[in-house]
Amino acid sequence: MHSPTAALENPHPIPRRAWPHHLLVAALYLAGWLILIAPALPLFASHIFMDGTDGSQNFWNEWWVRRAVAELRLPWHTDMLFHPHGITMIGATLNPFNGFATVPLCWFLGPVAAFNAMIGFAFVTTGYATFLLAREWTGAWWPSVLAGALFTFCPWHTAHAQTHMQLVTLQGLPLFLWLWLRLLRRPTHGRAVLAGLGLLLVVLCDYYLTFYAVLSGGSMLAAHVLFGLRDGFARRAFRPLATFALISLLTSGPIVFDLLLTMDKDRLAGGHGDVPYRNDLLGLLVPGGGWRFAAWTERVWSRHPLGGDWVELAAHAGLSVLALAGYAAWRAGREGMRRTVLGWLLLGAVFYALSLGEQLLVAGRAFPDVPMPYAALVQLVPGLGNTGMPARMAVVTQLTLALLAGCGMAFAWRRRPRLRWLLLGLPLLWAFEVWPRPQNVYRPEPSSVIETLRTLPPGAVAGFDSLGGPALFYQTVFEKPVITGYVARRTAFHEEIRLNLDALRSAGRYRELMERGHATYLVRHRVALPPVRDPALKLIARDAKFELWTWAHSPLPALDPATPEPSEPAARVVATRSGAADLEVYSPGDPDCAFCLAFSRTRVPGVRMEDDKYLELATDPVFKLSMQRDND
Repeated sequence: MHSPTAALENPHPIPRRAWPHHLLVAALYLAGWLILIAPALPLFASHIFMDGTDGSQNFWNEWWVRRAVAELRLPWHTDMLFHPHGITMIGATLNPFNGFATVPLCWFLGPVAAFNAMIGFAFVTTGYATFLLAREWTGAWWPSVLAGALFTFCPWHTAHAQTHMQLVTLQGLPLFLWLWLRLLRRPTHGRAVLAGLGLLLVVLCDYYLTFYAVLSGGSMLAAHVLFGLRDGFARRAFRPLATFALISLLTSGPIVFDLLLTMDKDRLAGGHGDVPYRNDLLGLLVPGGGWRFAAWTERVWSRHPLGGDWVELAAHAGLSVLALAGYAAWRAGREGMRRTVLGWLLLGAVFYALSLGEQLLVAGRAFPDVPMPYAALVQLVPGLGNTGMPARMAVVTQLTLALLAGCGMAFAWRRRPRLRWLLLGLPLLWAFEVWPRPQNVYRPEPSSVIETLRTLPPGAVAGFDSLGGPALFYQTVFEKPVITGYVARRTAFHEEIRLNLDALRSAGRYRELMERGHATYLVRHRVALPPVRDPALKLIARDAKFELWTWAHSPLPALDPATPEPSEPAARVVATRSGAADLEVYSPGDPDCAFCLAFSRTRVPGVRMEDDKYLELATDPVFKLSMQRDND
């Protein structure tokens, strides 16, 4: 990972006026993203380009950070959830960077368009940061452009773009590694400050990515110390590295220390430690369920215990990428870059081995007796076992393969001029290999009850949070605190509150629910929750989906009994996910009966239905019929 060799220093030299060409690089990545989401572009200002569960949660995160900024407070604790106690957001997937960035965007775009704009910004800047990293390493221009495209549009990134905003905001990882590599090559205090700020960007996006950045940066530092002993690297770099440590301590330190302190005091609920989110050994080679033509490879990826969860198991790199990376490894010695190429190759291999988790899977078959490196890492890093997400570590493998593929393209372009037309076809082959499913879009149904609630006097809301992610989306409209909430990581104290209040809500004990949550209003989903029969509450608004209740002694006027009952459609598509649909079917005249029918051509679930909410009644290769457990 030293300076570029003579073979790659000037195959594509930087033009004298470099900034227009840098803008061109960014424009190419923007064009790629627009092509990727082209069918959804007409919905840019009305629908978020994610699903309704974690996507709605991330939309709420941005809204909350903007609200905290307007109130001149830090966003790592909110009183809008788990009223009246509030809850720490230090362990949640808050992703405050996007919230801060959307403060000015919302002035002229609106919250939904600003949310979608940050997705596009993440794809463009992830590609551009990877381009800078590849250019710093290889010295080649257009091969580095290719490396940026290979990483920002890799299956890992496009899959998480369906639901995880904090992982879409991936640009901090290659940006930090670029700044870190520049610091290691020429240690100065200025570069140390920039590297420290780059690490802060990663911390403000996602803790998983922060962990991967620290591991990768530590590996690069160890390599430079080991191979730089003769030229006095440790002596030259000591003070700049101390500056980096100081800047990181002052900027990222308070956030990380608060997280570690919270984890030390209390085990955070909501982790995935009990679910084997680990990659299959063949996942790097075989396109998974997120591929546009996933049915072609279903016999392989469906054998995974979580074969249907194509978002988390998106480890496929593409045979064209692997071929270019392999060519780079083969030519490295002759090009004088053996040490650096093997360094990136080793880093990617180690991270993929870690992404396999604590138990080896090969084509869905488990090999429990094979020792795995992730098991040792869990013992070394406190709290890592509770995260349950080793599969996500494959993102570093995707990054290293993109860098190596760009390097391989530079080697081949220089050494094989007769094959250049064939080389130009490899990016097209790669685009076919990784072409993802259609982009998720989501917008909750308009509700007159929600609009009414927005205009009412201040007060906490109960019952409504039974909807999970969509409830958070609605909360950004009515802007009142709720008594629980969908938070990724919760303390044991808040988890106990959630379980107790959920039990009261499911049992229809609404007065006790409101008393314990100090709530003023109750929003009842007319299908998912039992009817209200308590004389201490009065109905003040109603639409086809919700009822709005408050205390009987409230001065707010009760709904006129003569108000006609709103009609409910017999069936309504409530969410779409990549061509599949979640269809709620209501029995006419019986608002307490609800069925959920999910369609899928393969075993990829169109909408992931939580086991604790739905009971599967019947299934075949095409259809699945499930019923909400709340109904008898």
